[in-house]
Amino acid sequence: MKALKKLLKIIYQLQALVKKDYKVLLQKKKYLYLSLALPVVLSLIFIFTTTPSTAGVMIGVCDYDNTAETSQMISSISEFEVDKISSEGCAEELIRGIADERYLFGIVIPEGFTEDVKNYKQGQVTAYSDNTDVTLTNYLQWKIELVLKQYEYMMLSETEQDVKAKAEGLGDAITVSRKLVGSLGYSSDITAMIEDELDDAQESVELIEGINARFLTDPVRVALSGIHPDLNPRSIGMTALFPIIALFMLLMLVSTNIIFDKNNGFFARLAASGCTNLMYLLSKLVFFLLVLVVQFGVVFGIFMIAGAGFSISWSALAKAVLVIGAIDISVGILIGILTENEGVALLVSLLLTLPLLFLSGLFYPLRLMPKAMQYISHIFPLNSQILVMRNAMLFAKDVHTELFWTAIILLAAAYYFLRKRV
Repeated sequence: MKALKKLLKIIYQLQALVKKDYKVLLQKKKYLYLSLALPVVLSLIFIFTTTPSTAGVMIGVCDYDNTAETSQMISSISEFEVDKISSEGCAEELIRGIADERYLFGIVIPEGFTEDVKNYKQGQVTAYSDNTDVTLTNYLQWKIELVLKQYEYMMLSETEQDVKAKAEGLGDAITVSRKLVGSLGYSSDITAMIEDELDDAQESVELIEGINARFLTDPVRVALSGIHPDLNPRSIGMTALFPIIALFMLLMLVSTNIIFDKNNGFFARLAASGCTNLMYLLSKLVFFLLVLVVQFGVVFGIFMIAGAGFSISWSALAKAVLVIGAIDISVGILIGILTENEGVALLVSLLLTLPLLFLSGLFYPLRLMPKAMQYISHIFPLNSQILVMRNAMLFAKDVHTELFWTAIILLAAAYYFLRKRV
């Protein structure tokens, strides 16, 4: 009976502390709105950035060659709206248009382009872009080549047919030469020598006839194929985005909540009520895990609507959310205990989040970083949290034991400083 009463008392205290945190969150409207709005905004931004649209995007073209072939090349650019500039200072107008953001990029086709191509010389066009935008420049370098690829393939096909027709004419000429040599009455040695030369010429012609013109410009074609073809970028993206949202939101919410309790004398009332620091720590863990589950539901719903697909182990996912929450909540508690006010707490949260983002492998492949940076990234939890979410949601794999130990150590540190400082 005593054990039951003690258990009921613990449950009552835990319920009261969780209810108190819920009321505090409702009172602090800006944090409440931020905790709900940020997952929605970041999810939508990620979804839209992974599906860029070129609809209504204008590019400028200066065609100094002005031939039927260059007109055909311009018409093959179907992804963008093309403005063919006809003024005398076409290139200058094009550059001004890019600077004024009227054009995303511009293409200049020089005079003599068609003649060079017809004479089997390499044609060259100049593409202009705003090189102060490094990301856009790198994107356009790939995009412009892709845009012109259709015309290049068409041009190569025509060249291939032309070369094969000429090779066929040479083959006919070799056949006539054989007949002519046989009718001239040369000695057998001379006739044999000429026949050998004609055989070599015939082999060369047959080789030319069998050449694929694309081989000359692209002898090795790389077909990039992922080892998980059933996964789409949105599915993969959510497993990386959610731990980032969780890290930033929990560090901010938990640290400011702890500072609110400190500034309002809550710890003194807590001690007077007989409630332990362990119970206080447990209440924070329970309440903010519930907040995290709500945020996960929001992000998960948005990505499912956007067409993401998952192969989820629900038990592994529950463990992943639990361990991610425990780690981030513990760090948030430590920030709240060790800082003096909300402004400093938010600054510390930001200073922790930004380096972890760059060490998470999200922006740059972790395995290509120096060994020292790889070691540091494994010490900090964000990269491991992303891998845990990826394994749970995409491959139905369970959480690694090491991450549970990280959560336990951080919770123990939070409890220690809670007793020491408060």
